Amino acid sequence: MAKQLPKQILLNAFDMNSAGHINHGLWTHPRDQSHRFNELNYWTDLAKTLEQGLFDGLFLADITGVYDVYQNGIELT
Repeated sequence: MAKQLPKQILLNAFDMNSAGHINHGLWTHPRDQSHRFNELNYWTDLAKTLEQGLFDGLFLADITGVYDVYQNGIELT
């Protein structure tokens, strides 16, 4: 019988190139830096942190549209 290799866990992070997409209220955390999403250093710092945490990858999702208006506040015409 062939020797089985041990199973590996792959850790991947998910993020979007925006100030905040699904983590509502995260901006209130004292260490939050998501407002820097348009700076290259923000992304390289994130990659370094993930690498230190032994993550295998970082998936950056595209934003191809705009979000809906809050509580239909402005009529879109």
